[in-house]
Amino acid sequence: MENNREELNMDGRILRDMSQGILTVSLDGRILSVNGTAEKILGKRREDLIGNLFTDCFSEHVEDDAFNRTILNAMRGYLASTENIVPYYLETETKLLNAMTSYLYEGGEKAGVIVVLNDVTVFGRLLSRDVLKELYGSPDGSALGGRKETVSILMSDLRGFTAISERMDPKSLLHMVNHYLAEMTAVLEECRGTVIEIIGDGILALFGAPLSTERHADHAVTAALRMQQAMASVNRWNSANGYPELRMGIAINSGEAIVGNIGSELRAKYGVLGPAVNLAGRIEGYSMPGEILISEYTKRYVVSELRTENETEIYPKGMNAPVRIMRVKGIGFLDSDTFSGAGEDLRELDKPVCLVYSRVVDKHVIPETLTGTVTAISRSGCILETGSELEERDDLKLDFSDGIYAKVARGGGAGKWHIVFTSEAEEFTGWIERLQEA
Repeated sequence: MENNREELNMDGRILRDMSQGILTVSLDGRILSVNGTAEKILGKRREDLIGNLFTDCFSEHVEDDAFNRTILNAMRGYLASTENIVPYYLETETKLLNAMTSYLYEGGEKAGVIVVLNDVTVFGRLLSRDVLKELYGSPDGSALGGRKETVSILMSDLRGFTAISERMDPKSLLHMVNHYLAEMTAVLEECRGTVIEIIGDGILALFGAPLSTERHADHAVTAALRMQQAMASVNRWNSANGYPELRMGIAINSGEAIVGNIGSELRAKYGVLGPAVNLAGRIEGYSMPGEILISEYTKRYVVSELRTENETEIYPKGMNAPVRIMRVKGIGFLDSDTFSGAGEDLRELDKPVCLVYSRVVDKHVIPETLTGTVTAISRSGCILETGSELEERDDLKLDFSDGIYAKVARGGGAGKWHIVFTSEAEEFTGWIERLQEA
């Protein structure tokens, strides 16, 4: 056994400079070698570990129970190899460690256990545990490359966020956005979604990878409905803190995509690529505040009872054929009542108000002045009568102050259009109210 210990200690010296933490333990439970990275990760010095029983070195904190069991299970022969993402307690913080174990053999006989440690604390705040296992659960897990999977892609975005961000101080803005993102990502993880990316106020989430499931579309639609419902809680918190109301649009598309590690040798991330992702982004651009849009492809994959309305055909940029999209009203026992543009009462104006507006295409304002009249209004939208040809889901910029952005929700016949504000319009609606009183 002494020879084995000397050879295992030699292994420790060879592995000393590796970026992963390396710990070797004899079958009688004594720590044989520790590299420098493991010392940093575990917050313990080599001289306090080598030669001592593993159970004596890591038993002072009950919070380390999962970490201890991972290694003890390997030592006792319960599993040939293990891989767990476990908490590890230090005096000033609790880390998140990926701990992998396997046996060391000498002369065909088991001589000990090698423990490979990765500190994934920072990534644990950004990625789900499923993604962390995908990246760290195998020797080549963090290598570049991917695989094709059938998945559902969810994209969400806050409406009118640019205007909101221009009026708020940076500290308050970040406080508000971080609270919103925390609420949304919690819902996504509860519904088996993986948050792939957060860009400002936008969220890209994946269902069906890295853990494959045939019900990826059901999980995505359920998550979207619960996210919209959670906005009521978000806005109550915003109101209590003096922050503005937030409204969100969501889109879901399903199909084959490439999932895996994307990037370069210097910087890589777990991501998703393919036309299905691009189409989800295009559909998200059509969504209105409080609305959930899905593609015809997502509808095909939904197993549960799905309730939709307002099915329409769109011609997304980059697509060779039109795509049918629809608004989600509910799935199973879960219903949606968050789309205010569909049923909010509009108050008829005593005196119609003249309005100048422009079309917005691909986020660019078209330099063509159009005119119409506002004949009814609510807190979130208005009725616009105009002789110009409009279509449902057209984006508009109303000529008021720095501009009010809106989207055409539906037509009312005879040149009447119900439009929904997608940016803050309190000053605009107040101005119209004052005109009525004059």
